[in-house]
Amino acid sequence: RAGELARTVFGHLSSAEACLVRGTYALKRRDAETAISNLREALRLNPGLSAARSRLGAAWLLAGNREAAVTVYAEELTANPGNLEVASRLGWLYREEGRRDEAAPLLKQALEQRPNDPGLLYQLARLYYTRRQLTEALSLAERLITLAPSYRPGRVFLSRLYFRMERLMDARREKLVLARLTSDQLRRPVSSETSNPLLNHQQWLQVVPELY
Repeated sequence: RAGELARTVFGHLSSAEACLVRGTYALKRRDAETAISNLREALRLNPGLSAARSRLGAAWLLAGNREAAVTVYAEELTANPGNLEVASRLGWLYREEGRRDEAAPLLKQALEQRPNDPGLLYQLARLYYTRRQLTEALSLAERLITLAPSYRPGRVFLSRLYFRMERLMDARREKLVLARLTSDQLRRPVSSETSNPLLNHQQWLQVVPELY
């Protein structure tokens, strides 16, 4: 109802803020094309509108255009270095592209401000793993599982890390926990509701393909 009310109130207005509202609700509906159109117009009308730039990056991700998302996020971070949402997302994208030296400071900066964020712990642990910094990766992965014991991607990663470090008993233990979590999930009724991962950082990681 809130979305319908916003569209009714702002639907015919052309201010930057009205475009931002329309773009935001299009993003919630996973309508990438409409979101991109409205958010780009918001930035044309007000180039300093940080929220529009952040959400435009999310809209480009939804549309499958990572290159455009990287460009928009980099522009936002240049304008607003303290934007932790954008720093974490750009860090993830840089890591995906193999730009590890650029990814590391962004993920570290975000984690310093959100030390208990499971998504950031996961991303930085994976980055350390690819740089063969296994001790650092393990510290973050174990912290992640302590904070989010049911987070299956974290369990998968931790099991792989234990195996890599030749801690075979620990690796087997994690596989048993994963099997139990999978069994519990299969018995749980499926919800018809879908979350919107694009405006909430911890939920946002649900749209990252590698997590499944």
